[in-house]
Amino acid sequence: MLIRKFHGYFVIEYYKMKTFFVLIFLITISLHAIANDSLLTVIHFPFDVHELSSSSKNFINKLQYKINPQVIKAIVVVGHTDQLGTDEYNFQLSIRRAKAVYQFLKTHWSTLSERIEIDINGMGKSQLLYIDSSEDSRQQNRRVEIYIHFDDYYVQPRKQRPPSVLEQQMTNPRLSVNDRILLSNVNFDRGKHTLLPEAKIILDNLSDILITHPNIKIRIEGHVCCTMNDDDDMDVETNQKNLSVMRSYMVYNYLINKGVDFNRLSYIGFAHKFPMADESKVEGQDINRRVEIRIVEK
Repeated sequence: MLIRKFHGYFVIEYYKMKTFFVLIFLITISLHAIANDSLLTVIHFPFDVHELSSSSKNFINKLQYKINPQVIKAIVVVGHTDQLGTDEYNFQLSIRRAKAVYQFLKTHWSTLSERIEIDINGMGKSQLLYIDSSEDSRQQNRRVEIYIHFDDYYVQPRKQRPPSVLEQQMTNPRLSVNDRILLSNVNFDRGKHTLLPEAKIILDNLSDILITHPNIKIRIEGHVCCTMNDDDDMDVETNQKNLSVMRSYMVYNYLINKGVDFNRLSYIGFAHKFPMADESKVEGQDINRRVEIRIVEK
């Protein structure tokens, strides 16, 4: 038996019948214990990949503007893997994932001062969130956690807000492929496709949900009211009868600009083919003048 130190962990190696076994004891010697830090965010990775996707980079980059660097003492970056593969390989993969996030933080977080330390740790597959082998569960296990260690004389940040109604809908285990979700308050001026301010609040929430849950793919579906023969309505901004298409495109384009990978999005306009309410009343017209998202993959 041989005991050695490996990337901040104590490792015991056993040799028996020419078979090499490695047991990694999860004893971190980091100066900043994770238990005393506040979890900032979680970044997920595809199987056997350690490079950051463009959407993950955009998401991490936006976080720096939500944190006051003066209150930060240190940042701890912790990599994890799913349960497939050997202990040794997964440990190395978790380190590479943590290093990828570390390098991005050092390069792109302009708000970080020289005094802020960034520590990295790799946990391999030792801290699984889910033990079953379904793809959804393994996706949640393949992650890097970013923790913030605050100076003692600063007040700890407020607890994370409960998930929005939209996030609860999109992460509901009962949600299936082809299910639709109405984007409430994604409204437009009559005859126009330009997004109103209240719509952008909902879409900001939607973009954050999609970036946090990279396995979800959606189709954006636009609808109009009050036309004859299922026709599309006139868009006064394009002077064409493509209002439902343009409204769904505006949502599509907004999400891309917020960092969502365009490969996970598509859009379509359904004109007046699928009204949901009686249009003899104003309330019914507002209901039919809507944007929905359809789950394509999860």
